[in-house]
Amino acid sequence: MFEGIALKKVAVIIDGGFVKKQFKKQFKRNDVPTPAQVVALGKNVVSKEEELFRIYYYDCLPFEKDLKKPVSKGIFKNEALIGSGKRYITEIAHSDMVAYRSGELKFGGWFFKSENLDEILKSGRKVTDDDFTPSFRQKRVDIKIGLDIAWLSIRKIVDRIVLIGGDSDFVPAMKLARIEGVQIVLVHLRNPINADMREHADEVRNFDLTMLKP
Repeated sequence: MFEGIALKKVAVIIDGGFVKKQFKKQFKRNDVPTPAQVVALGKNVVSKEEELFRIYYYDCLPFEKDLKKPVSKGIFKNEALIGSGKRYITEIAHSDMVAYRSGELKFGGWFFKSENLDEILKSGRKVTDDDFTPSFRQKRVDIKIGLDIAWLSIRKIVDRIVLIGGDSDFVPAMKLARIEGVQIVLVHLRNPINADMREHADEVRNFDLTMLKP
């Protein structure tokens, strides 16, 4: 606390897809941050001169529609993954000082696992469903982040927005926030910083994800 100095009221905006991607890249594994680690990230990027208003977390619930497998044409549906994905989102959404905003996953097709190619060529076996993995695209997250940045700024709800993300689609909302007198802090998590985002940020902060590891 800084006696006699008013703290900046801060909203932290977390692009869940971006954080998961950086987490996997840094730790070279397929795991994702736990719900507790996501919330800790949101709280730990706030400085001593700032007061947390709320953490806004943007992510997608699991894809639940049936898919046809690429080779056998049987039904693909991973019930265990759907259940764990829902529990993951629920735990974050129920955390203190967190508001969850939901996007939507769209099926993007089946992608061949390139690491299986050598084994298939050497053995001459037939290609199976297990040689493919489904691809999904995140939709409606960027627009919701942009709308919330605009809403927080126009309503003068906060003095500063800490944005944990790396998509240049956020730039128009960042511009609007600054026009409205709200400062934008960009947290990049060691990801290369987009030039347009840097131009329209008042400050850039890094955060060491190893601080979240148990």
